[in-house]
Amino acid sequence: MDDIGRVLTLKEQEMDEVDEELLALRSGFMANSSGLRSPPPSRSDAASPRHRFDGDLLKAYMKKLLSSTLQGNSWPEQKDQERVKAWIKEIGERVKERMVEIQPRGL
Repeated sequence: MDDIGRVLTLKEQEMDEVDEELLALRSGFMANSSGLRSPPPSRSDAASPRHRFDGDLLKAYMKKLLSSTLQGNSWPEQKDQERVKAWIKEIGERVKERMVEIQPRGL
């Protein structure tokens, strides 16, 4: 019975602390608000100073680039993986160059 009494006392103390916290929050809310206010505007609603990247331009360029780079080529055998790596490197470099041309700042 002694253990139960201690547990109940601890629970009562915890509840008193929670009550005090709620009262503090409530009084702070009441002191700071003179009625209902709308929330502050979110950052996504604000006009962005950055220009949006034109992905459509890059997409069109990539279609042409892939077509011209890979046209007339077939997928090489496993032993000729260096050829595939060279294609990947060339395409990647040219795409990055084009991205910088489309939007020189912010990348």
